[in-house]
Amino acid sequence: MKKNCRVVLNRFGSPDVLQPIWEVLPKPKGKEVRVKMLTAGVSFADIMARQGKYPLAPKSPFTPGYEFVGEVDEIGEQISDFQVGDRVVGLNPALGSYTDYFCISSDFFSDGT
Repeated sequence: MKKNCRVVLNRFGSPDVLQPIWEVLPKPKGKEVRVKMLTAGVSFADIMARQGKYPLAPKSPFTPGYEFVGEVDEIGEQISDFQVGDRVVGLNPALGSYTDYFCISSDFFSDGT
């Protein structure tokens, strides 16, 4: 069975506060797609969130990662405009892109067209 590795920030501080955890793969619902991450950016918002200085960051513990590039791995039952294998880029407004796989509404990214 595939496992998902996700980086979690349990407390604010330097990069060494980031810890990996392994869990079951998330399942997409409705208008969500599951993205297999290829690259996650390290933006200024991510650095500030790790330091506890980004007002829009979720409360700890959370997974950082605002920008992402990936491939659609699985689609929710209401998705018709994306297919498994599509390459996507986007911004995750809730953060959470420091992971192998994550689910997100298809409204938050582009298929490059």
